[in-house]
Amino acid sequence: MFAGKRPLVLPIGIGYLGAALRYSGLAGFDLPAWLRPVTHDVACPPCVNLTMIGPPPLVRFFGETVVFGTLNALLFSIVAWLIFGGVRRLGRAVAGPTV
Repeated sequence: MFAGKRPLVLPIGIGYLGAALRYSGLAGFDLPAWLRPVTHDVACPPCVNLTMIGPPPLVRFFGETVVFGTLNALLFSIVAWLIFGGVRRLGRAVAGPTV
């Protein structure tokens, strides 16, 4: 049933991991200085830096990781789907018709 969906597991996991790394400061984890630009610019493009008063930082971490992790996973899944689909179509076009 889910055999065709296996290639999307990795981009979805990377999407949520990127969001978790982006907001890890809210959970009390301090990232190394060399990793901060990667997590802010590359790992989670749709993640924004929200400043708000209200919920405690740990609640914000989980909320923002779920919301922006979902957007990030969707973005990475679309890119992966386009890449895998393009490679598959190109392979079929190069192989020609099968008899």
